[in-house]
Amino acid sequence: MFTPPFRPAALSLLLLSGFACADDVETSDSLEAVSVTAERRPQQQFDRSLITEKDLERTPVVNDISEIVRKQPGVNLTSGSSSGQRGNKRQIDIRSMGPDNTLILIDGRPVKSRNGERYGRGGARNSRGDSNWVPAEEIESVEVIRGTAANRYGSGAMGGVVNIRTKPVADSFGGGVYTSIWQPQDSSWGSTRRAGFHLGGPIVRDVLGFKLYGNINKTKSDDFGINRNPDGSISAAGREGVRNKDIAGRLAWKINPDHNLTLDASYSRQGNIYTGDSEFGGEPSEVLGNKGLETARLYRQAYALTHKGVWAWGEGKTYVQYDRTVNSRYPEGLGFSFEGGYTGDRYFTDSILNNVRVANETVIPFDWGVKHRLTVGGDWNRSALDDSASMNYKFDGFMNLGQIPWLPAGKRSGKISQIEFGLFAEDAMDLGQGTTLTPSLRFDHHSNSGSNWSPALNASHAINDKLILHAGIARAYKAPNLYQSSENYVLANRQNNCPLAGLPITEVGACYTVGNGNLKPETSINKEIGFDFRNKGYAFGMTYFHNKYRNKIEADENILATIDNPSWRRVRKYGKPNEYVYTTHIYKWDNVARATVAGLEGYFNLPLIRDRLDWQNTFTYMHKSQNKRTGNPLNISPKYSIHSTLSYKPSQNWEVSANYSFYGRQVSPGRPERYMQVLWNSIRADRLGGYGIFGLNAGYHWKKTFSIRAGISNLFDKKLFKDGDNQAKTYNEPGRTFYTTLKFNF
Repeated sequence: MFTPPFRPAALSLLLLSGFACADDVETSDSLEAVSVTAERRPQQQFDRSLITEKDLERTPVVNDISEIVRKQPGVNLTSGSSSGQRGNKRQIDIRSMGPDNTLILIDGRPVKSRNGERYGRGGARNSRGDSNWVPAEEIESVEVIRGTAANRYGSGAMGGVVNIRTKPVADSFGGGVYTSIWQPQDSSWGSTRRAGFHLGGPIVRDVLGFKLYGNINKTKSDDFGINRNPDGSISAAGREGVRNKDIAGRLAWKINPDHNLTLDASYSRQGNIYTGDSEFGGEPSEVLGNKGLETARLYRQAYALTHKGVWAWGEGKTYVQYDRTVNSRYPEGLGFSFEGGYTGDRYFTDSILNNVRVANETVIPFDWGVKHRLTVGGDWNRSALDDSASMNYKFDGFMNLGQIPWLPAGKRSGKISQIEFGLFAEDAMDLGQGTTLTPSLRFDHHSNSGSNWSPALNASHAINDKLILHAGIARAYKAPNLYQSSENYVLANRQNNCPLAGLPITEVGACYTVGNGNLKPETSINKEIGFDFRNKGYAFGMTYFHNKYRNKIEADENILATIDNPSWRRVRKYGKPNEYVYTTHIYKWDNVARATVAGLEGYFNLPLIRDRLDWQNTFTYMHKSQNKRTGNPLNISPKYSIHSTLSYKPSQNWEVSANYSFYGRQVSPGRPERYMQVLWNSIRADRLGGYGIFGLNAGYHWKKTFSIRAGISNLFDKKLFKDGDNQAKTYNEPGRTFYTTLKFNF
């Protein structure tokens, strides 16, 4: 076999020693958990699961694949905030590490459009995330990678990775159209209409091919008063509506049997139909809420050129990608109880995020004592953000709390950029007798937060051909986001949302929170151990995971500086209505918190009648999710969740499917972190009791030409409403809904 121009065996030795050499790696209590996998199974296994095209047909999604990804082991939906802010825009969250620690990929390429959405003081964004850029009908599969297997992907993958794989260019010419309707029984909940097409095939047979697809849909917003209280007031907004338009294409050139080149281009538009949602709640604006206006519009365009090649010594993939996201929305408040709410101005401001990325991954199999499968690669990414509206808090007027000395009084630049590059190596070693060992090492350098080493060691051992034991340990990291790093990003509060900061409650004044250009990256030590059993279609697996989260970036409680407050008469002393605090304290984003996340995840699949009746189940149990600084959970999520699907095929053309999801109790934070939570006694460990959702559908397909599926979701009409008096009720669950999907291919 041809030998590559370096010695992969020497790199394997380096990987085995890399874990011990990493900076700040804690191993004293985790060396027994040093093992996971090398051989990758195509179906669900201990470190990853695969959602197939068939799964997407069996359980259709309304709008966003997060609805089905949430049913995988270890996955929930959260907003990223411990207080449940933006609850109706929850995003994919793997192992409770937060949406910003779940990396979304499309065809192996990172998608980070949500980074152009302003990051709130509580850790939430006014965003649905990045899981809705590809229509479900154009997805071949979705791979969910969890825990220690994900550290090689770099920043933002501390919890895991979701890789959306689009359908390839077809070998023969063809196309199709589809449409779907989702209609709630109660008209106060938003309905959905969706339609799309796809077309593709060879231009020059066996040499050049293409595909093109488009999608358009509209989900109406919930009625403005859907969360109306018994006294007639409205304490929280319902679900926003959305208008989606997507168009994408691909050219695939087969240069020769071993090399191909693909060019991808896509354009998407997402418009949010306002219902009154805001970051800190409060009574929504009925003036806007009843008009069905779009108050935010997201435009994303992406281009990628990818080369895949096979050589005598291995195979590789290289791509270059450019994407641009324009987040156009009404101006948002930058302080007080108005933070994240629309100011009332009826013009659009733009936040523009540009990303350029170059990446390579090469796989080299070789024998050196044992069989090796060495993967080496690297990536370079430049992100540039221009968001003048979020970087220009004005130190004047009605809410003037004082001039920050080191910032200009006038207009400040909204531009900030960062460069990241990383190198990684992973060696899957077959040690024989069913044992595999996979050391890996990744190095990252970030232009703002410096360098980071992320080693991992995974292994598995097959007791026999049915039972595999596995374990692993990895260090993962996330670089500070563009808002946290910008010193021009200022959030203000007259008093209510200011930290206590060790001050007597009578002395808590107004406050600013400013960006910090000297932040360190967040890190975690992820450990897991479990087993995987398979026999003649029967499968059962379970994994225990334990993550030690370090250097979590939050608004610091240490006072950076104190300035005079020109609006001092607006900040009264607690319990002393005729006395005032004359100062404004300045705080900054900083690495201030540690956290522990631990739990169990697993699955069991039973083929009750071969090729006819199949029962698939997944479960997640969150044993612990705690911010060590505050004692509060990292987010509001179910204590446990169970997802079950029973599928029956009475014939080749018919299929009936029943699904059931149960979500355990959810508890809001119970310990105060801010002045207002003490002043109003407004924080308490409220609960949302466990609840179940049952669905039923049936599908028919005729050859590969025509298919129809109809069903009912939430069959027993279990509804949830946001509640301003119960802080655990942070999102809406729509009631009984009827749906149908039609597809025609030619």
